[in-house]
Amino acid sequence: MAEWLFTSIYMLNECCLPLMSSARTTIEQLQEEKICDQKTVIELQEKLISKQDRDLGLVSQTVEKELKSYSSALQQSCSSALSPSNIATAVKKIVKEEDRTKEVVVFGVDEEAVSVLLLKSQRSWNSWRRNLVSQDAEELASS
Repeated sequence: MAEWLFTSIYMLNECCLPLMSSARTTIEQLQEEKICDQKTVIELQEKLISKQDRDLGLVSQTVEKELKSYSSALQQSCSSALSPSNIATAVKKIVKEEDRTKEVVVFGVDEEAVSVLLLKSQRSWNSWRRNLVSQDAEELASS
């Protein structure tokens, strides 16, 4: 039994202890490398965050500038397009066009009598509508 114990101790001293000490140094080196890599990652993340903040600032400035120029261009074009005289002209043009949505078909009545009656009613309707539209256009122009 003493020989067995002596052999075991010899093997531990000669084989395992040197391996364990070299493994210990390797582990310490790996830990130092890991700490260094983590510092590098943190520095790169800080650089990325600062670059993203700078880019975001540039984008917000550009958006603000472009929105101002777009809104001013829109105001200029809308003010000329929505002027009272342009609206009145458009309304008069629409009134001048023939409105076929009010036509009626009457069965069993002489066509000539109906056409004369329709012509008279259409003339009075168109004149009434023109007067109404011109009054509305004048009110828009004055306001």
